[in-house]
Amino acid sequence: MKNIPYSENWEPGTWCNSSDEDPLPFLFCPKCGIGLLCISSHYITDDGCVHNSVVCVDNCSFHDFVRLLDYKEKREKLYRSGRE
Repeated sequence: MKNIPYSENWEPGTWCNSSDEDPLPFLFCPKCGIGLLCISSHYITDDGCVHNSVVCVDNCSFHDFVRLLDYKEKREKLYRSGRE
């Protein structure tokens, strides 16, 4: 399982929310750095584990299970701010 840190800078190998209005998690490919992975069709547990595995849409061969670090804290922040 690959641990993916949160970043508001949209850096390769990180995750972020798509916007304040639409907090859908986006994951940028840890391998090619270019592939933007939208994980709307996956289930994410409170501890950030993404089910099923994630595959890069740019076909760079990245295919792994991932955990979005700080996922619960970032989601709770959105709930508190009233944006979700």
